Amino acid sequence: MEIVESLAIISSKLAEVHGAVIEGYVEVTKSLSRLSIVNSETDEMLVRLARLKNLLIHRYWVIDDGGIIEEA
Repeated sequence: MEIVESLAIISSKLAEVHGAVIEGYVEVTKSLSRLSIVNSETDEMLVRLARLKNLLIHRYWVIDDGGIIEEA
């Protein structure tokens, strides 16, 4: 979770430098690919990590241990 939050802060600042305001962990992560900072493969992994973070925070009751291990 700390990694995703740190990445979101850095990505938001980079987006601002390029004139964009982005909200949400997934969208902020996707902005790195649009800015050509990461490639599409890395972008996909970062988006999955952001979605996992959102799932753990907002819908933790629907997750089973196997799902966490699979996503991690």
